[in-house]
Amino acid sequence: MFNKFNFLISKISAKSNSRPEISGVFVEPSNTVATDSFRLIEVSNVDDGQNQNFKPFILESKGVEALLKAELFKIKDQTDGAVGFGDEKQSVAVLKISGEYPKYKDIMQEK
Repeated sequence: MFNKFNFLISKISAKSNSRPEISGVFVEPSNTVATDSFRLIEVSNVDDGQNQNFKPFILESKGVEALLKAELFKIKDQTDGAVGFGDEKQSVAVLKISGEYPKYKDIMQEK
């Protein structure tokens, strides 16, 4: 479902904590999104059929950096406060950011 490109976008996310919901990566069933409030990047996900019952969430950028280092992109489990990524050998838990991500699709141009 995810690959490194879905999470490399964390590098452009806002660095300020004044709006924490844009300081992370927004993960939806069909894509991941990051913004610094001036630029926005959206990366499509590979559809592996596991999108049923998927609830969007925002991941902290620092945790996303750990995912990139470990190259772990498969979701193992999810709680209200964190998402676990991993395989049989290792795993990384990334904290979620509470809040609502801006409705970016309202300003995106249609293709």
